[in-house]
Amino acid sequence: LMNRWSRHQRLLNILAGYHRVVNKAYLEATGMLEGAEEESRNQQQQFQQKQQHQQSQTRIDGVGNEQSQSPPQSEAAIINPQPQLQDVVNNPQSPPPQQSEGASMPQPSPKKNFHIIQASPPHTASTVATNWLMGLLQPNADFAFMENWPEVPIRQGGVDTTIDSHVVTKTHDLDLLSLYKKTRPIFDEVFFVVSFRGDDPSTRVNEELCQFKNVLCIEYEELIFTNRKELEEMIHRLTGKLKQRFEFFFGPDWLRDQDELNARYRLEKMAKTKTEMTNETHDKIDTKFGVHGGQRIDNDNQHRRLSVALPDGGCEITWPQPAKASVQKAYAASYPGCGARMSWNLIEALTGLWTGDDWDNNHRGKRVVTVKTHFPHDAGHLVEWDDEINRALVIIRNPMSAIPSFFNHIYEMKNHLPVHSQRAPVEAWVEWRDSMAAIQISRFEKFVDYWMERFQDM
Repeated sequence: LMNRWSRHQRLLNILAGYHRVVNKAYLEATGMLEGAEEESRNQQQQFQQKQQHQQSQTRIDGVGNEQSQSPPQSEAAIINPQPQLQDVVNNPQSPPPQQSEGASMPQPSPKKNFHIIQASPPHTASTVATNWLMGLLQPNADFAFMENWPEVPIRQGGVDTTIDSHVVTKTHDLDLLSLYKKTRPIFDEVFFVVSFRGDDPSTRVNEELCQFKNVLCIEYEELIFTNRKELEEMIHRLTGKLKQRFEFFFGPDWLRDQDELNARYRLEKMAKTKTEMTNETHDKIDTKFGVHGGQRIDNDNQHRRLSVALPDGGCEITWPQPAKASVQKAYAASYPGCGARMSWNLIEALTGLWTGDDWDNNHRGKRVVTVKTHFPHDAGHLVEWDDEINRALVIIRNPMSAIPSFFNHIYEMKNHLPVHSQRAPVEAWVEWRDSMAAIQISRFEKFVDYWMERFQDM
């Protein structure tokens, strides 16, 4: 119905009026996302009764026919999706052999209709979050995406659809209050599952919204997995959070072990599809899982390749991901000139995890596997969360090579030259060596002593 805007302009006008009624009810409510239930429902019922009386003779054109063979119904009745959604709840698809997909959706009550909106900024593993939710609730459904709804119809399976045709919808619209006002009158309750990432405002949401009991917020790191065991642990952990958060509506046992198994099957298939689409262009989209072509297979929790061999003998190193909170951190300690930058890149290539430094220049905070530092040299220091680090990788280079290399870096900085671009002139090195060599040798010795003693009792 929503595909044919030009032929149903009157329906749009009715929707606009309906929205004004709901908006008024919402503004008079307590301000909570889950509030305004009774009054809004009464307003909706009165509106539907009025429109049913006025439009009782209205008939809707059928697809491929001059007129639908179904009985006439009012435009107000058409936009009430509850019967359709209830049909989905009461008539689940049967799982295929040895796949267990398509198991029945949770039924807190035969009379309760609900919708879950996965609302997140881009690049926050939102595709993983959406497919996890769909695996729990509608394992066989196509991916549904919402943008500027209801002005722009929801897309599912490559076609336009209505919000009552499925249970989970993904969107990058972070105005949860506005989304709630638009969707809440249609359902008994609307829930939001939000993923966010890092400290950048563009990848986070207003955390005050996370306080509402029908909103579940998930950090990006919670959606990371690299193998089946981690995938199973992730699903079990997040499903437990989901059950507990929305228990006030569904009751305590609204999700089962079978639902978690369905979620695992769906995410594994999503990962396989993403791998198969690596060489496709970005505009190529898989409608089942919402996966774009051209994405690196290690993004959003894929099994990671250390490198890709190239025909000319070179290789392509895949991009690292944030380290989980459970990953034990380590200092990557080195005296200046010992190859800290190269070690940084090698650690990321070998582990597939982010690395950071003691000054947090890349703003990665604790989401790292190692922290580069030159401490106790005055070019470095210990991080504020030093007590959480109980091991170190100490990089030692012959001081006869390390100290001249350190001077080259000093010379580049002093003369505003690119880092690691050239050697300092011999005369500049001799002048600095004669005045600073003894001091640097003493500091080098102090550096080695410190790190050899730091963790000896652990």
